Amino acid sequence: MFGSAQWIWCPGLSGVNLYADFFTSFSVSGAGDPLLLHISAEHQYAAFVNGTFAALGQYTDLPQSKVYQTHDISPAAAPGENQLWVRVYYQGTDSLTWQAGRAGLLFAIEEGGAVVCASGAQTLCAPAPAYDSLGVARLTTQLGFSFTYHQQREWPAPVPHSALCCAVPAPRTGSLKPRAIPHLILRAPAAAAVQSQGVFFSGPPGRTPGDACQYAALAYREREALFCRAGRPALPDARGLSFEAAEGDGVYLLLDLGEPLCGLLTLELDLPAGTRVDVAFGEHLEDLRVRSGIDGRSFCAVYYAVAGRRSFTHWFKRLGARYLQLYIHARRGTVHYAGLRPVEYPVDPRPQLACGDRLHTAVFNAAKATLHNCMHEHFEDCPWREQALYAMDSRLQMLCAYYAFGEYRLARESIRLLGRSLRPDGLLELCSPGKDRVTIPSFTLAWPCQLADYVLFSGDVAFGEEMLPTALRIAQAALGRVAASGLVPAYTQPGCWNFYEWSPGLDGGEIHRTAPFPARFDAPLSAFLILALQSISRLCGWLGKPDAAAGLDAEADRLGAALEAFWNESSGCYAAYLSPGGSRAHYAQLTQALILCSGACPAPRRSGLAHRLLQGEGLLPLTLSSCFFRYEALLAEDGLAPAVFDEIARRWGGMLLNGARTFWETERGAEDFHRAGSLCHGWSAIPIYFYFAYGLGIRPTQPGFSAYVVAPAHIGVSFPSGSVLTPGGLLSIP
Repeated sequence: MFGSAQWIWCPGLSGVNLYADFFTSFSVSGAGDPLLLHISAEHQYAAFVNGTFAALGQYTDLPQSKVYQTHDISPAAAPGENQLWVRVYYQGTDSLTWQAGRAGLLFAIEEGGAVVCASGAQTLCAPAPAYDSLGVARLTTQLGFSFTYHQQREWPAPVPHSALCCAVPAPRTGSLKPRAIPHLILRAPAAAAVQSQGVFFSGPPGRTPGDACQYAALAYREREALFCRAGRPALPDARGLSFEAAEGDGVYLLLDLGEPLCGLLTLELDLPAGTRVDVAFGEHLEDLRVRSGIDGRSFCAVYYAVAGRRSFTHWFKRLGARYLQLYIHARRGTVHYAGLRPVEYPVDPRPQLACGDRLHTAVFNAAKATLHNCMHEHFEDCPWREQALYAMDSRLQMLCAYYAFGEYRLARESIRLLGRSLRPDGLLELCSPGKDRVTIPSFTLAWPCQLADYVLFSGDVAFGEEMLPTALRIAQAALGRVAASGLVPAYTQPGCWNFYEWSPGLDGGEIHRTAPFPARFDAPLSAFLILALQSISRLCGWLGKPDAAAGLDAEADRLGAALEAFWNESSGCYAAYLSPGGSRAHYAQLTQALILCSGACPAPRRSGLAHRLLQGEGLLPLTLSSCFFRYEALLAEDGLAPAVFDEIARRWGGMLLNGARTFWETERGAEDFHRAGSLCHGWSAIPIYFYFAYGLGIRPTQPGFSAYVVAPAHIGVSFPSGSVLTPGGLLSIP
């Protein structure tokens, strides 16, 4: 379908944070056949036909295995000669969401089965004039760069050919495959209410835009003193919200989108030529403004206006925010719109759950909103700060998405993307398709678990067969480190972060170590390895490999027996850490929960340990990131289910009572992680899983729900009905 298309790039354009424009013409017969644009880019693209936006959305792939998208661009084309303009953004450096790769663009336009236009030496190109490449602050290390856009430097229409040159080949090796998940849906601009307004006074120069907004002096002004009409303003506004101030360096507007969203920044402004507009975005208002400068992070974009009313959308990076704050460096002007165009992964609305408790219903609905807001090109931890795919986080999100949306495609491709990041040492990259000098070994061990979960829920045994070699390489690398005693040592080399969860002592300490980690044995790591081996064993069983399954089970049993070295009889619980000299240290709920979930706790003490875990006395509590393991351990014991659901009501309901619309990274909310706590975080959607699997009580026992149980837990809350979208169709209970 690409015909003679070549990977191309703009000659002489190299470096990082680059924007390049590509132009070509094509002829449409007018026979009525669909006009299809097949396209792939490194890293992101937006395509325009005859000046009209037509397509965007590069899948977040790996440089060695590129993905192409197919878009129907017929609505933007007309019979006869047409113009295609593709703007490509190339990050050019590694982050947790992209690997650098080689800059390039590949496209072909197909009509009636014939290629009518393709990328090649005849394609004209130039650096995009409106975007700055140098001196642009990073949003975060995960998200890469922010942007600075100059509307007055944008191309005139028509684009002068004298400013363009011919593209050069940018050949690359590796695979090229079609997009395997649906295209994201670009919604209409979200409504934004003006919550506050006034004038600002800029601080000293030299700061990042985020810090400049964070520390500007704000002076509140009444609406009637600033705007040219009365009433509470809201955007979009067809007449325009005109403002005029007699003082300050400009006017600020604080906008509320009503709920956390993830989308494309869109502006429609009428300002004096050259006016600078700083757009701060985020989830926090604790500083009486949008918190935009946090420990070197700069949650701010910069836009320079041209005279008159103009519209602008930044097509190349989704922003996650509930609030936007405009710092308009002018004393007069008009705002017609400022906000986000939401970008959403399409989900199936058919799975439903009815709960007889209003608080649990509210928790369920907020958890679904949280989960959906963390689903785009892959599962992502949060839409605001990172948008990154982690194995541990995404495993929990997938379990929720199977129930909430019957969503299997995004899970499959997220698992595939993570699996392709396997390093020679048997560890996954910290995130995929990103690249970083640090990884988390325990997260690598979550990957076989999410693979087995996926096969169980989806019935996609063929994918399990495809991914089994990767799972076995992970297991072999981990088992190769196990001591003769069966104890699993911590990873001592720099670059390995021994993180288990955000509780003190389990957070792995310094992330970017340069010195070796002290030698010790870690019970949580042993338990995660046991869970991984058990998952691979189940997978082998479904694939008809009983001998392999038996061998993995034997290894898991050996590791489980060795965990007795962590048992402290006088304390009645397991220590997390064991020194080479035999001393035990650190007693936490997570350690007990993982050992119970792994089955390594001897039967005579299981019930007692579960009740100890429930009471939590003398044990370091868990944060939201690991409650899944605590609840799974407790729900395996008779009579403890009411306490689990009471705790969900207390902890998740507590966030709702504190104003949450989506669920937070931790219960400390915005103040955690040096004032950068996410207020929409994927792992906090886990109540969905427990409502379906234990409240409604439906759980698959064989791949694809070919066999399942319906066994509601006795929790004191009724779940009178529900439905789950299985591979075989909608399964309704009762």
